[in-house]
Amino acid sequence: LMRQAADADVAILNAGTLRADAILGPGILRMKDLVTLMPMQDSIVKLRAPGAVIVAGLENAVSRWPAKEGRFAQVSGIRFTFD
Repeated sequence: LMRQAADADVAILNAGTLRADAILGPGILRMKDLVTLMPMQDSIVKLRAPGAVIVAGLENAVSRWPAKEGRFAQVSGIRFTFD
């Protein structure tokens, strides 16, 4: 949804933004589901960034794995692995 709203190639979201402790199954995503997941109204920011900056951000996002904290990245439009 963020990629579509911003007409962007990639979307990266800090997992700490997602507040619901639930798994939403397949089907229609309703406004109440979005409000449960993201109760705070955060802005979507679109920017142009070189690949090295995106890689650095993703490295930061996984830098404390397996700690369960909000920095882990939720991504759309890209796939990555880490070790």
